[in-house]
Amino acid sequence: MSRKNTIIGAIVLTVLILYPFFGPRFWVYSIVARGLVLGTIALSLVFLTSQAGITSLVQMSVAGFAGYLYALTSVTSVGIGIAMPWPLSILIALAGGTLFATVVGVLSARTKDVYVLMITLAISYGFYLFVRGNYDLFNGIDGFGGVRPPEVLGINWRQPTPFYFLTLGCAIGAYSLVRYVERTQFGLALRGMRDSSRRITALGYQVELQKIFAFAIAGLVASVGGLLSVWYNIRISPGSVDLSRTLSILVIAVIGGVTHPIGPFIGGVLYTLVDSFAIDFFDRARFNSVIGAVFVVVLMFSPDGLVGIGQRLLRSARNVRNRKAEAE
Repeated sequence: MSRKNTIIGAIVLTVLILYPFFGPRFWVYSIVARGLVLGTIALSLVFLTSQAGITSLVQMSVAGFAGYLYALTSVTSVGIGIAMPWPLSILIALAGGTLFATVVGVLSARTKDVYVLMITLAISYGFYLFVRGNYDLFNGIDGFGGVRPPEVLGINWRQPTPFYFLTLGCAIGAYSLVRYVERTQFGLALRGMRDSSRRITALGYQVELQKIFAFAIAGLVASVGGLLSVWYNIRISPGSVDLSRTLSILVIAVIGGVTHPIGPFIGGVLYTLVDSFAIDFFDRARFNSVIGAVFVVVLMFSPDGLVGIGQRLLRSARNVRNRKAEAE
């Protein structure tokens, strides 16, 4: 990372840390915090797409599975949950979501391109139908209510400012994990597999195993987002993992940009902005039309999303500055 990028990153991080102390409460909690939650789930998709060339539509289901596991092991108000200590509940949720994603990776490891897309879409829709029709374990269409984050250090993490910092910390952790994996030999092998699986196979790498590991890492990231999502909404139900939620993660990833891990967080915030304020200008039922129009407009100007637009603007500014310096 260049010195300039380090300085920019430090400035952005400082602004994010200080934001709750001067930003409106609604924006802190309902816009930025929610955007970071959605961005964390979308980050798992961006990791698979940018590093391994895999487009998966199961990431929302992985997040939902982790959320359901936490609800099952921590909520007793509905008469179905089994109360456990909160560290164990969180561990079960993260491990279960990661295992779910790993199984998906095993099922789709021998396929590629549109076949992976169709397999993950089928699994995602099947998971939605399963939790919707299962009342004994998942409480059917009603799901689980009253799912709150545990009180740690005497702090109510459901309050806007504490939850914002909890979400920000998890988002930074997930982002750092993805960036670390990118710089490892495994990340290099993933990019090689994305560009030419035959060449990577000739070098002695097992492509199928690489895909499974990639799904596992993405599953862990999605599971973290799933925990944050169930804490934000204080409930989880089949509506949390339906087809519209599944596609919204894809929209967020593409709008933000799949070329850089920061893209899904930018896309997540923009998505929540449109979701929150579209009702002020259009009928609520028109939200899908509005977000679809935003999706098309962004892609018309930049196939790399908002990150691509920002990168081009920075390059243009740098070129103008260089030309001025040469002229002088």
